[in-house]
Amino acid sequence: MTGHLPRRSRPVVTWTLAAATVATWTYVATHGGTTDIAALVRYGAEVRELVWAGEWWRLVTPLFLHFGWLHLVVNVWALAILGREAEAVFGPLRLLALYFGSGLGGSLAELLLDRRPAVTVGASGALFGLLGALLYAATLVPGELRWRGVRAVLVPILANLAYGFLLSRTVNNYAHVGGLAAGVALALALGAPGERGRGSLRLLGAAAVLALVAFAAWGWQAARPAA
Repeated sequence: MTGHLPRRSRPVVTWTLAAATVATWTYVATHGGTTDIAALVRYGAEVRELVWAGEWWRLVTPLFLHFGWLHLVVNVWALAILGREAEAVFGPLRLLALYFGSGLGGSLAELLLDRRPAVTVGASGALFGLLGALLYAATLVPGELRWRGVRAVLVPILANLAYGFLLSRTVNNYAHVGGLAAGVALALALGAPGERGRGSLRLLGAAAVLALVAFAAWGWQAARPAA
């Protein structure tokens, strides 16, 4: 890819992820309630003790669970915007890798770094990963438009991180940072379809992904309770 982004096609993966998220919320809402902590735990919320007990799937299922209707609306709205842009740039398969890879990165960051007892739900780690991927995508645009694109993505990243760290006690900051780091690393490693002449960035991205995996493995051993 040199100087332009690919032609848009229908964002099938984005709409499928959004539909699955809404369907999951609807099911939970009618089978216990989306603000009922016990119901959220029953249907897959991330709970540190349960993950350590062997329920590893709880690192992924929280992406489809949301606390109340407002949490759902905000995240599905963000997914519709960010997912559509990311799918246009990276294609459907890379979008799936970015979304679930970043979501897993966010869940692992929360598990390994946050010492507060918590029941965690939401797709914010995956969404921050898409923001990180789009930050990389902005560098594919030539000239002045490149810096406009970078600023357009960087501002919401910094604003959301500042809000989470400075003004809110309920925002999962570790998941945001973990998802963002995973998204940038995966975007560097995967690149975009048709992109040319950036082999060094592919290597850098692969090294970054390996570094994150190594950090997660080290953190896993360090944080895991003794049997």
